[in-house]
Amino acid sequence: MRKLWSLTALGVGAYLVFLIVTLPAGIVLARLQPHGIYASGVTGTVWRGSAAYLQVGDVPLGRVAWDLHALPLLLARLQADVDLSHPGGFGQALLVARAGGRVQLRNLTASLPVAALPRHLVRGQWNGTVNLRFEELALEDGWPVRALGRVEVMDLTSRVRELGNLGSFALTFPGRPDDAPSSTGNDAPGAGLTGMLEDLGGPLLINGTLELRSDRSWLLEAMVATRPEAPARIADMLRFLGEPDAQGRRPLRLEGTL
Repeated sequence: MRKLWSLTALGVGAYLVFLIVTLPAGIVLARLQPHGIYASGVTGTVWRGSAAYLQVGDVPLGRVAWDLHALPLLLARLQADVDLSHPGGFGQALLVARAGGRVQLRNLTASLPVAALPRHLVRGQWNGTVNLRFEELALEDGWPVRALGRVEVMDLTSRVRELGNLGSFALTFPGRPDDAPSSTGNDAPGAGLTGMLEDLGGPLLINGTLELRSDRSWLLEAMVATRPEAPARIADMLRFLGEPDAQGRRPLRLEGTL
């Protein structure tokens, strides 16, 4: 009898999984609109499908396609290959979502125009390209809690203040196992993540750190200088930071909350 009940439960579970993954994707995405997720041109199923246009909050993502993995569903885990096509860019990753709200993006590769980033992340009017390459990026309620990878901002140019091209920059998160001790104190409550900031060429020399804290605050601390070939208008821009040190560098400190 016990064996019969086990087989029955397995059959019912398999049938429920079948019902879920064969649902038309349009039905599911329509129910996500109250949560700020909007889609149009939806085809396929929850198992494998695409949307001609997807927007999350005020962020237009463009065309997205997904291919759901079956076996992780038996472990109450959503896992899918996701491909994004955006005007002027692309993105692809293995998405893993678990109960509790944590979302992991593995083998993330993406390239997007700076202008396509959410308005609360980019203040003012800027041109450039953002490249992301992460072995792993974990988010909780949309906030990074674990990161192993690199963000590059290429040819950052102001469209308003006529500063011209400020150069290219990189932010690298070294990552570490969740149970590994941190030499920088990042195991302390609220410490969050620390990325290493550097320039990749251009009129500005910059080296520093960016802290992303668990309370959704951030702190940027760096030393900034200009290269000899930098335009005078960029050198003048740095004067408000104070007097330079012996190497011509000035301290930069910015902080805020998202």
